[in-house]
Amino acid sequence: EILLVTGVQTCALPIYDESMNKVKDVMTVLGLNSCKDTYVGNDMIRGVSGGQKRRVTVGEMMLLPGEIKVMDAISNGLDAATTFDIIRAMKTFVSTMKATCVVSLLQPSPEVFNQFDDLILLSQGQIIYHGPVDSVLEYFESIGYVCPSNVDVADFLQEIPMPEGQKYLNSSTEVVDGSEVLGGATAPVVGT
Repeated sequence: EILLVTGVQTCALPIYDESMNKVKDVMTVLGLNSCKDTYVGNDMIRGVSGGQKRRVTVGEMMLLPGEIKVMDAISNGLDAATTFDIIRAMKTFVSTMKATCVVSLLQPSPEVFNQFDDLILLSQGQIIYHGPVDSVLEYFESIGYVCPSNVDVADFLQEIPMPEGQKYLNSSTEVVDGSEVLGGATAPVVGT
């Protein structure tokens, strides 16, 4: 019902049937069909599970008009499997609806991290990497940070801007005046 109201009120769809079809599609992609007649719930009324509540929220975002969806910390409080299911559903939505989702996640599992096409990595409000996920390791290697084979890429990327990230700095990289010198090229030091 929440998704239907969102779909009818906010979608740029002039006809009820078109809105209903989009709502059904979003519910299917998010795996919400099994609880479609269940209250979402609150402190007084038992409703759907925490993961299902998060899926309903993501569904509302998907139904809002616009080609760019921005979602912050959607995995907080969820287990890795539920987070993976939601991110996979969002990826299906993005490819089907020709939309863009910008999602912030804390400590994504390798399976979740691998669902993304592009990455924006921030440190203290500054972008330290923006580009394809497939190129991120190559980029950091080019400025002297090497991800060991026994370290998960997402964990590596989370540590790079932290003081602990210095352990990944290749010992052959020189540090000169706050910049790393690699083969004659100068690149900014990542982190502080």
